[in-house]
Formats: sequence, structure tokens, C-alpha cells
Amino acid sequence: MRNFLLKYLSINIDKNSIYLALKKGYSVPILPEKVDKIYNNIYIRILRFIGGLCLLLVLTSSYLLSPAYLHKLIIIIGAIQSVQMFILFIVKFIYGIYTLIYKSKEFEVRNSPLNKFASHIGKIIYCAKVGCTVTGGAVTFLGGGAVYDEILVQAGRDRQFIPFMGSLYKSVFGEITPANQERLNAMVTKSKANSDDKAPVT
Repeated sequence: MRNFLLKYLSINIDKNSIYLALKKGYSVPILPEKVDKIYNNIYIRILRFIGGLCLLLVLTSSYLLSPAYLHKLIIIIGAIQSVQMFILFIVKFIYGIYTLIYKSKEFEVRNSPLNKFASHIGKIIYCAKVGCTVTGGAVTFLGGGAVYDEILVQAGRDRQFIPFMGSLYKSVFGEITPANQERLNAMVTKSKANSDDKAPVT
């Protein structure tokens, strides 16, 4: 059965199909056409680069090495960049789901007859692109929260986002108390002792 399946796959799935699938999956846009044109405009790219640089400086606290009169400007530009990235993430995610559901013909690979295998692989590649967008959106969310904290610090107020995320983490995963730590150490010691007892004597 296994040999038959491998033989069937080798006959019906050629390298050309995989190439066509990869090409199709990457060619399907993840942004609406009008938004994509604005996003790739040369002037918008320059602004995105400046905004990304400012955001990086804020997240790494490297902006503190610049003159004091630039601190607020860098933080503001970084905040605008984080908001732009988050909005773009939402647009990409919604449009990606919409494309998968309502624009199935975008993934069709026609090389007489219709290559269904390549079409399905194209959809998988596109899903991977949408998944990368979700991951990037999560990073953008955290980065934007860190920039928000820096704005609060500059305004003479306490940080809010990072402490909130810390308390949320504790509420979900709990806090390691001394009793729990002792229990954990005992389990590790017991496990190690059992493995030593079972070890063959040479």
C-alpha cells in the first residue's frame, strides 16, 4: 500500500506543481490593492523606515543617548509607527481571511487540466503568510505597549502596560511560592534518584 501511494504521488505530483503552488501562494496579495499601492509608495516607505527606527530606539531605550530635546519627538514618532503597524496587522488579517473564503479562484493553478494539488498548496502558503501577520501583530502590540509606557514616564507618571502584562501572566500561570518551589525540587530529586536506581551497573 505504501509503495503504491508513493508511486501515485510521484506520478501525479511533479516538481513543476510545487513550483507553481509556491509562486501562486506568494503572488496572492495580503492587502487590498489600493492599500498596497499606498503602503509601497516610496515616500511612505521612507516614513515607515524613520518610524521603525524611532520605535526601535524607544524599545531599546537607545533614544536616551540622543539630545534631550529629541526624546519626546522620537517617542511620538515611535508611537505613531506602532499604531500604524497595528492597524495594518488588522487589515492584513481580515483581508487574508476574506481572500481565503471568498476568493478561492485566486489560488487556482491552471496548467491544463486544473491542478488541484498546486491550488491547495497555494492556499497553505497563503495561510502561512497570514499566520506570520498574526505573529507580527502580537509583537507590534507588545512594542506599542512599551512605547506607551515610555510616554507615561516622560509625562512623570508610572508605567501601566508592562506591570499589567506582568500581573496578567501571574494570574494565568500563578506565582512560584516557597512551598511550590520545595515541591518542585523534591520532584526533581526523586526523579533523578529513580533514574540512578534504574541505571545498569557496570
